[in-house]
Amino acid sequence: MDQGKVMWEKHFKNVHRLTRTYFPWVQEYVPQLKQANMHRILDIGCGTGAQTQFLVESGFDVTGTDYAQTAIELAKQEVSKGHFLQWDTRQPFPFPDEEFDMVLASLSLHYFDPRTLSNIMTEISRLLRQNGLFLFRLNSIHDPHVMAPQTIERYYFSLDDCRQLLCGWTEIELKEHQVEHYSEPKVVCEGLYQKFQP
Repeated sequence: MDQGKVMWEKHFKNVHRLTRTYFPWVQEYVPQLKQANMHRILDIGCGTGAQTQFLVESGFDVTGTDYAQTAIELAKQEVSKGHFLQWDTRQPFPFPDEEFDMVLASLSLHYFDPRTLSNIMTEISRLLRQNGLFLFRLNSIHDPHVMAPQTIERYYFSLDDCRQLLCGWTEIELKEHQVEHYSEPKVVCEGLYQKFQP
């Protein structure tokens, strides 16, 4: 078991109840998702399923994946109508092309080096139907913890970095703002992009 997996298994054993108290930030996007007929959603790095649960209760068909088996087991206990799979995001997902209308990744993709992240974005594009949506949050370079000691490597992004990462996609919304994360202030890049249709 690699260092990252050990850390995440321990993390979710310790903070499960805390993570489920977060108000779902995706709420503001729900009207837009329904208007665009987004139904099948993949939640990458779903953790214990707080966002997945909110989306399921909002009427979406949601599949959540996470690297930590502990998180997946807890999510299954909490979200009876969700679908969950323990999965390493660095590997191709076991789903057919264009399986999902939207992919969600909330603070789950900034752990990967640029080359790996580029490969993950190619995989996300494969999984999305034409005109499908990608909703994400990434660490901002203006996050107050950017210089803090790290137990696992993290990467930080500017808005221009996000645009470069999603070159070829259609930008619907991209912003940088402060949120609360584990009861502490955190600055994130948050974006909604549409899969480019040639």
